Amino acid sequence: MMCQRPRNLHASTRQRDNAHDGGTLIIPGPHSGGRSRRVLFEASKELHRIGLNINASKVKEFSSRDDFNYHWAFSLFALLADPENVANVEQAARDSIAQTCNSSPGSQARPWRSSSVLKRIISVGVDKLEPKTREDFLSIIIKLDDLPRWDAWVFEKLFRSFDTRAQSNLVEAIELRIPEIQFNSFYLNILKFYKKCRTNQSLDHITQRIDELSFR
Repeated sequence: MMCQRPRNLHASTRQRDNAHDGGTLIIPGPHSGGRSRRVLFEASKELHRIGLNINASKVKEFSSRDDFNYHWAFSLFALLADPENVANVEQAARDSIAQTCNSSPGSQARPWRSSSVLKRIISVGVDKLEPKTREDFLSIIIKLDDLPRWDAWVFEKLFRSFDTRAQSNLVEAIELRIPEIQFNSFYLNILKFYKKCRTNQSLDHITQRIDELSFR
């Protein structure tokens, strides 16, 4: 079982986020016996007494070490350790595409940290990929549910890695999300991205959406 590191209930949101991003606690134990759950429950009670808590929404249970390693994608990050190793970057991209397809909703789905790996591939350089792999990679990216949570630099680097046709596909995928996304952070990132990469395009629809979602 894995859970987020305990957080101070009285700290500000910014303090908590800065202090505990990526922090985890691992509680080993038999999956079916419930021992790990009991340990987590007792730990939560004791932590609460001193003003700390465990974020229940971040608790994940794994039935095996293999599932744990799969979720964290250690093997993929190992392939991406050296950005200059083009063969390994290509292999990581192909494996990530296959793994993303296998994590689609269904009884056999295996959840994993796809967004982290895909962003690492973008950071390393999508332009290093074979043309077919690059095309498949983009088709995966534009369908991701967490695409609206990505930062402007990710969109910019991705955009500059593709030809005009692929760039248009990326922009179209973003534009299709505009009527449905309710978070200003998405539009602020898109606004920053568009200002750098789409300098001749009107941004009125983005600024209007930001205005609509702003508190008054």
